[in-house]
Amino acid sequence: SRRRALERELMAPLKIVIVGAGWGGQGCCQALAALDAGEAEIVCVDGKEAVDVGATWQFEIGKRAAPLAVPLEQSRAAPYLRRDTVESVDTAAKTVRLAGGASLPYDKLVLACGAVSDPSPIPGLEEHALDVSVKGFAAPIDAFVAGLGGAPKTCLVVVAKTPYKCPPLPFEIAFCVEELARKQGSRGNVKIIVAVPVPWPFGGPKAKAAFTEAMAAKGIEFRANAQLASISDDAGRTVCAFSDVGENGATTPGSDIVADIVLAVYPHRAPDFVPKHLLNPKGSVPVDLRTNAVKALGGDVYSVGDCCAAVLPSVGMPVPKAGE
Repeated sequence: SRRRALERELMAPLKIVIVGAGWGGQGCCQALAALDAGEAEIVCVDGKEAVDVGATWQFEIGKRAAPLAVPLEQSRAAPYLRRDTVESVDTAAKTVRLAGGASLPYDKLVLACGAVSDPSPIPGLEEHALDVSVKGFAAPIDAFVAGLGGAPKTCLVVVAKTPYKCPPLPFEIAFCVEELARKQGSRGNVKIIVAVPVPWPFGGPKAKAAFTEAMAAKGIEFRANAQLASISDDAGRTVCAFSDVGENGATTPGSDIVADIVLAVYPHRAPDFVPKHLLNPKGSVPVDLRTNAVKALGGDVYSVGDCCAAVLPSVGMPVPKAGE
């Protein structure tokens, strides 16, 4: 009977659970679709109706175009989709607990659950800065630019922590603010600053050269190695305190920036249901760069997309958080 049980186990289809039907999850579904029928039972868990194309959110600035979204029922995840949200993951029991009450056993688990904004590490961030890594930031930007005139104002675009989602985003937003102000004839009424906590946040020397040259040509000030420490209010204006980051990572007090609008990329981390023992100090899941296997485990759990963390040896920088 023990032999028969082993035979049944070996013949049973592999149970694969994918958490998240975003770009990374859809890529996994597409690849796994090549398996022969009966080889695997695939479930992709996601409670959303559609996946947003985050790179198009900025199109709403200046009402240039509507942002795009892909209905999940029309996506590559559709054949495997289970509409629910994940409550917890137990890697010892190899189960995924759903908010609806069900428990999904797995042989292989893929965490494609993206990253969430977490303002808590920086005092005042949530109260005084607009998070530009979630949908809905265009209207306040339009209102700010429309109100330019009279006394000069300052727009600060700041990356709170690295790595972060959609690496070019803060620079693209700064360009959008500059273009919108220029088109309405109020470019001289706004100072635009981009601040990041590292020498350069993504890509290599070519990317750095292209973006810094573009910022210089548009009159946008760029501050590197500027770590946002806190934000407070001073008579209706926002005071952003910074620390200067040295080559060895040590910080010293930096210069404050007083702004009229703060557009921030909030710190990002894995969702709450991802087990703490899988995370690095920044709240992401370290993986093997070649296989995306989670380093803390033995090969049954993988992580892809914004949730995971790996370093590109060629440039010594984190793999960009840019979906699949």
